[in-house]
Amino acid sequence: ILTERRMIFYCNDLETLSECIHGLLALIYPFRWQHIFVPVLPESLINYLAAPMPFIIGIKSYLAHSKTEFEISEVILVDLDK
Repeated sequence: ILTERRMIFYCNDLETLSECIHGLLALIYPFRWQHIFVPVLPESLINYLAAPMPFIIGIKSYLAHSKTEFEISEVILVDLDK
């Protein structure tokens, strides 16, 4: 997270997803995440995953496994269901 990479977290449970992402940001204290931060991204905004800047975004698991119209490269994917 301190290397300012693009990170996508996915989980079936929205509560777990949101809590884990907020907990991750609490772990970097006293530093602060200065980039895009979306704990739960709505399906209608899924194209935001192609953004070229660093981000931390949470999505539902079925969106992570579905085919998208754009290519996502150099992204760290974290499965919170495992």
